[in-house]
Amino acid sequence: MDWRIEQAIRVMEQQMDENVCFATLARRLGLSTTRFHHLFAAETGMPPGAYLRRIRLDAAAIRLRWTRDTVGQISMRLGYASQASFTQAFVRRFGCTPLQFRRRFRASLTPEGKVAAFGPIGVREVDGFALLTKRYTGDLYAVRGYWRDFEDSLRRCGVRRHGALFIGLMYDDPRHTPVEQLRYDCGVTILGRFDLDEDRLARHGLHLFSTRPGRYACLRFTGPRTAVFGAYQSLCDHWARESRFTVTDDPALEVHAVPRHHMDPHDLSFTLMLALE
Repeated sequence: MDWRIEQAIRVMEQQMDENVCFATLARRLGLSTTRFHHLFAAETGMPPGAYLRRIRLDAAAIRLRWTRDTVGQISMRLGYASQASFTQAFVRRFGCTPLQFRRRFRASLTPEGKVAAFGPIGVREVDGFALLTKRYTGDLYAVRGYWRDFEDSLRRCGVRRHGALFIGLMYDDPRHTPVEQLRYDCGVTILGRFDLDEDRLARHGLHLFSTRPGRYACLRFTGPRTAVFGAYQSLCDHWARESRFTVTDDPALEVHAVPRHHMDPHDLSFTLMLALE
């Protein structure tokens, strides 16, 4: 993907609750407004306004699943002018109202006693991670290939990896986001003084990113790749929804000691972290 469009997407993700001015964003990227719109549509398959609307609504769907926020609270949080306009957009995206979506989710929820047992879930204060990341979109079963490509990109740019943590950033729930739209970032913590050329990194798809500092729910996962979804169910569908905390709109973090493709897919080990407020 064109690095300028990747930059635009990251700005939009960080400003989902705001009215993004695409003309201003285009100027920041050195593009005319027309060129920006054409390039964005060519790279993503949709205009920037439609893309922003999609990620807002997918974030809303997650909040309907994992929080007790009212529909009005969710619509305000994600920058909609009114609950009515939010509901209309939600129906166009998912074919049902937000309340119907929430009721259907709760009706289909796997009983907690039937969700595979994992380690205890704890809440702790975590400093923000300063990362170098690369965005991948598509099938989550291709994650090992994502990490392999990411490590190659780091090597080509001369990025230090020894002693770093490797962090996957998961943005979407595959139960309601189409597989071809699922967003996953591979990331590595920045060690020491950062003096690499950001423009050169961007041309290799690498971008600086900082995770939110603060409270996180943490679950230590060990097991086969096929059990990872069960860990998300345990943490998000049950613990987060029933806890006194509220999840944020930040991506879930998968914190690894080594890149995923260096692990045996039948014996993965990482910490799953969910930002709270």
